[in-house]
Amino acid sequence: MNETTKTHARRQERQSPVPPEGYLPLREIAPHVSVDPSTLARWAQEGHVRAKKFRVNWYIAVEDVQHLADRDLSTLRANGFRPLREVEALTGVPRNTLSRWARDGRIEARKDGPRWQVNVEEVRSLSKTLAPGSPPLYEP
Repeated sequence: MNETTKTHARRQERQSPVPPEGYLPLREIAPHVSVDPSTLARWAQEGHVRAKKFRVNWYIAVEDVQHLADRDLSTLRANGFRPLREVEALTGVPRNTLSRWARDGRIEARKDGPRWQVNVEEVRSLSKTLAPGSPPLYEP
């Protein structure tokens, strides 16, 4: 393909019609379903949602994203996982301590987009293992 043909192809792509009906840009969908754009892009690449690449942007089928976001978030919540900020408020354990415990493997953690979620009951259980007189697992 010579340079003139490439230029012509790029010009046609810029003038091509909008994405198919029922598909919206990834960045437009993300805030409405409380899913990080990077998570949506990963789901699109892995085939978990119907998606089409238009120019350089992903366009996602609206009904697929909503269904998957509802299921994914409800599964995490049903298993006791909450965002670090929420767990900090519930347990009094600082977020940096929760992050360290997750890195050290003391508590189970899962990533939802850029945010880490940890199991509230595991944090409470680990916090209760502090014996009187033993060094603290965290500094309040």
